[in-house]
Amino acid sequence: MWHQERSKHNTNKSRPTFGLCCKEGKVKLPPLKKPPAYLQQLLTSNEKGEPSNYRDNIRNYNPMFAFTSMGGQVDYEINKKGGAPYVFRLNGQNYHQIGTLLPKDNGDNALRPKFAQLYIYDTENEVRNRMQASTSKERKTQLDEGIVSGLLQMLDEHNELVKSFRMARDRYQESDLENVRLRLIGTRSSDGRQYNLPNASEIAALIIGEQTGENVERDIIVENKDRQLQRISELHPSFMSMQYPLLFPYGEDGFRPEIELEEKKDVEGKRKYVTMMEYYAYRIQQRLNQSVVLQTSGKLFLQFIVDAATCIEQWRLNWYRMHQGTLRTELYSGQDAMAICRWAGYPDLFITFTCNPKWPEIQIMLDFLDARYLSAGEASWRIFGFELQHWQPSVQRLQFHLQDEQMVVFPDSTDIDKIVHRPGGRTAHSRFHIPLNITNESTCDIKQGSYLADLQFTK
Repeated sequence: MWHQERSKHNTNKSRPTFGLCCKEGKVKLPPLKKPPAYLQQLLTSNEKGEPSNYRDNIRNYNPMFAFTSMGGQVDYEINKKGGAPYVFRLNGQNYHQIGTLLPKDNGDNALRPKFAQLYIYDTENEVRNRMQASTSKERKTQLDEGIVSGLLQMLDEHNELVKSFRMARDRYQESDLENVRLRLIGTRSSDGRQYNLPNASEIAALIIGEQTGENVERDIIVENKDRQLQRISELHPSFMSMQYPLLFPYGEDGFRPEIELEEKKDVEGKRKYVTMMEYYAYRIQQRLNQSVVLQTSGKLFLQFIVDAATCIEQWRLNWYRMHQGTLRTELYSGQDAMAICRWAGYPDLFITFTCNPKWPEIQIMLDFLDARYLSAGEASWRIFGFELQHWQPSVQRLQFHLQDEQMVVFPDSTDIDKIVHRPGGRTAHSRFHIPLNITNESTCDIKQGSYLADLQFTK
């Protein structure tokens, strides 16, 4: 951590404390398990062939194995000019959706399977179906069937979400049942501070026939077929794992509202639970002896960061909507930006910041992970992760004047004759003129006894 990232209330400069990553120990999450050997090789090997192909096309490989589709419109034009770090920009509203277990019937033939359907339908030709399902516009090189086959075998062995959908496939193959649904359970009984690797029975349950039992709000019922897409709640524990199976190869649980903050001695806090922002701030930090799949996944990591940021904003907006009484919004009715400006004055400056990817602070972050595929843009967020007043030198207010609207101030001790009779009728300010446009029609408004009465003007 950098010294300037220390906590605000810390006054001991020789022994600073830090809270950017874990709120000074209040946030504690279970460590991410190191990835399977095959994924580790693809991410870290210096060999050409499969590892370089995977890293170059990681955003193409991930949707092949994702269970959900991602809403919003990806901006592909922003990176076409080149000469700058890769940028992932998403326009419109972001959301995750899941379809049915089987593709819809289209006359005599079924439509091509997509996303979660690929784990159940026509698995004899699964590698080919997944290759055909890739429609990304960012493909640099030809995708490798060997990589797809290797990743598929890895997920079948390690990912609990995959095992749940395979359970539905096996039921279809064993019997000719039509009314089969899969319930993705949205609650967990384990402590979110210690466990994030649920087993298949905790993740999902098959529903045969009519639905029975209580359906919790965040549960997802994946229907058989011929149903509309349904949106996944950002609060579902498997929300991110279903979208990013190559970032969470074990199907690890993500954020859920019931994760408690750690209690600290002699410190009483108002909040009891970890917020979504605190959760993701903790997760994107690199830590010793933990998995660095997130930080070394290049462009896919950027997409994950944008996705997480939109989830945080949506979570905040939902909180504001559900707590109108707590906020007492009637006190703020009728106020808008213009009213605030009339009361407090208009802002003087609009300041933006940029950074150079060659800054030593960014290079240190890149070298720390030996991250050949971690762009400078991904590391630079830390530079702006603390408040501006912690910068040295601090940001200063700049004084400037508009043309012909300058204010010039002279000390009281200055002789007024020297001011008025400066050469050329000017002051030291290059754009300041004393208006001495006297004509025959001019009138005098100088009061008797004032200092202006002692001045002598020359036409």
